[in-house]
Amino acid sequence: IQVVCCLMLLCSGCGHPKQVLNNTAYLSGTITFDGKPLPAGTIVLHSAERSMATPVLIRPGGVFSTDRAPIGKNLVTVDTRSVKFGNPPSYVPIPDKYIEAETSKLTVDVEPGSNEGINFALAK
Repeated sequence: IQVVCCLMLLCSGCGHPKQVLNNTAYLSGTITFDGKPLPAGTIVLHSAERSMATPVLIRPGGVFSTDRAPIGKNLVTVDTRSVKFGNPPSYVPIPDKYIEAETSKLTVDVEPGSNEGINFALAK
């Protein structure tokens, strides 16, 4: 019985620690299209230095944030197509050029620590 109690004490509190991603930082800001906040969609940060892509949800008011932004230069894409079927009232069609990293022309340089007030203004 003492052995079982000791094993139970050793295992209590055992769990998986929170995953820590190296080379990532906090990033937040807003995204607008034609001067108005995008109500929904996804921004994807494509690291130019590593094989890493980080999707970030766009919330009402065009607000986005993540603590997993790849540090360094990132190409940024924006996609609202999934909203068309999942939440039609929040769907805003944007030009296809913003969907592909090669054509969006949106970039962000993520520094270690906190990167706040990063804003993207999409145009027709």
